[in-house]
This record gives sequence, C-alpha cells and structure tokens, in this order.
Amino acid sequence: MAVESQTYAYLFDFAEDPIGLWDARAKIPGLKSVMSLGKSEQVLENETQITRDRLFLELGDLTTKSVLEIGTGIGRFTGDLGNRASRAVSVDFSRKMLERATQTNLNGALLLQAAGQNLPFRDESFSTVFESTVLIHALDDDIFKRFIEESMRVLKPGGQIVFCDPIAQKESVQKHPYLKYRTASEYQSAAGIVIEDRGALQLSTNSVNFLVGIKPSEPRQIPTIK
Repeated sequence: MAVESQTYAYLFDFAEDPIGLWDARAKIPGLKSVMSLGKSEQVLENETQITRDRLFLELGDLTTKSVLEIGTGIGRFTGDLGNRASRAVSVDFSRKMLERATQTNLNGALLLQAAGQNLPFRDESFSTVFESTVLIHALDDDIFKRFIEESMRVLKPGGQIVFCDPIAQKESVQKHPYLKYRTASEYQSAAGIVIEDRGALQLSTNSVNFLVGIKPSEPRQIPTIK
C-alpha cells in the first residue's frame, strides 16, 4: 500500500495516528480508500473480486454461522457476509470508514465501532472470525498479539478463524510507515492454536496468504511452524 502519488503524501503525517489515517483515507474515492494508491480502480476491482472469491471459499458454508468481520473498511466483503451468514457483525475503529460502509447494501450485517484489540463481545460469541489485510497495519507487537487474543476469546470452541494477509517468510519486516508483515508462526503463537497456511493468492504486484485455524475444545500443545 505504498503512497506512490504526491497527491496522497499527506497520509504520511498519520504514521503514528491509525484512526486519523483511516478517517483520512475514508475520504478518498473508490477502492483506493482501503487498497493500493498506486493501482487503477479497475485493477482494484479485479483484485477485490478474486480476494472475495477465495475468502468465502475458505470461510465455507456460513448459513448457520455467526460471523465476526474485524475491519469493515468500506464494506468490500460485508454485504456478502450479511447475505451468507446467519448472523453477521462487522467492526472497525474508524467512524468515517463505517459511514462509507453504510452506503453499501449490507444485507442485514450489523456495524459497530470498535478496535480489534478490544472487542465489545462476550467470550465465545461467534462461530467464525476473520480479518482481511487488517493485521498488517498493526505495527505494535502488543496490539498485534492482543488483536489475535481477542479474536480467539470471542470465538466458540470448534469455530474457525481466518487471517487474510501478506506474510513474511523468515522474520517480520516493516514494509512502510504503516505496514508490517509477520510470519505465519507469529500468527500461530499469538492464537495459541494450530494455524494452517492454505497458500497464497497472487495479486497484480503482491500476494496474500490465507491462515486458517480451528479453536479446539481443549487446550493442546502447539507445534512450531518452520
């Protein structure tokens, strides 16, 4: 998500103000508000479609599921979620992004303003929890860990968690003032369950991996991802 145009150079001013950054980005028209600023709208539409197809393939049949999306953005996937799930809830910490999302057909999905590291839900509230290209913006390791711990807290035993992010292969690397890639083992360590890397989806200039785990009914020893 590199800022390749001087038009958006002001966004660097928000490197230490995540809410301010995403409130500011919500004012950018189209998909560039939540995706790469250096790609055309047509490319972004194509990438959104293929990501949506793969995401819902990994999520599986949601007909009887209660699903939490962490990171609504402008609602790229929220309407589809509302159409497919028995109960769909989506949270975002940016009020401006949520306002953008309300301009789309949410198909009954409920929107709430909340941060992923401080979810306003009871333990074991959802049968599925997912995020898409949200955790790469959590630069602080404690926030990253807390985000995943909260996701696991609200997930029911036997429930599925899906992380959809570009990942680092050997060690975490900061790609940008507000962009950090971590390894699959870091996701697994924070989740405390086995996380399977289902492989990468290749986009025009980058790729995203789908990391999937099932919350067990009983705690167990977690192997290290090599």
